[in-house]
Amino acid sequence: MTSRPRRCIRTGRPRRLRTTTTTAAGLHRPIEVRLDSARATGLLRTRLRGVAELFA
Repeated sequence: MTSRPRRCIRTGRPRRLRTTTTTAAGLHRPIEVRLDSARATGLLRTRLRGVAELFA
């Protein structure tokens, strides 16, 4: 018995990518990655708001 491919919620099409962990995939990557938005802040005219302020 073969399993049916999971389908995308939005389109209903079969998903093409399978989920995995970086360890299972044999990849060695940093666990925590942060985005530095200093350059974006300097280029934009509007102030960047944090998630808590945005959804308050």
